[in-house]
Amino acid sequence: MKLYTLALPWLKSVLPYAGKYLYPTAIIAETGTVYLTVLVTINRYLAVCRPYDPPARRSVEAARLHVLAVALFSVVYGLPRFFEYDVVQRQVRDHVTAD
Repeated sequence: MKLYTLALPWLKSVLPYAGKYLYPTAIIAETGTVYLTVLVTINRYLAVCRPYDPPARRSVEAARLHVLAVALFSVVYGLPRFFEYDVVQRQVRDHVTAD
């Protein structure tokens, strides 16, 4: 028997469901983090290497639109992960072996 099931017996029944929903949520967060980093990198490149381009490309509204696009893409990209796993409950009989 595992130590966490002795301390928190309810955790044994919750853990499979937590894994089913936390894994896709983590994938969505990771995808969003990576693409936001790329977005900041491109923004900084444009600010340093092309300082005289139209400022509308680097406005607050444009940044909000870009962040919204990244968030939407991350959710759409990670959405199929919610359907990858199913929680299956099986009844296992306890058996005693004779020594």
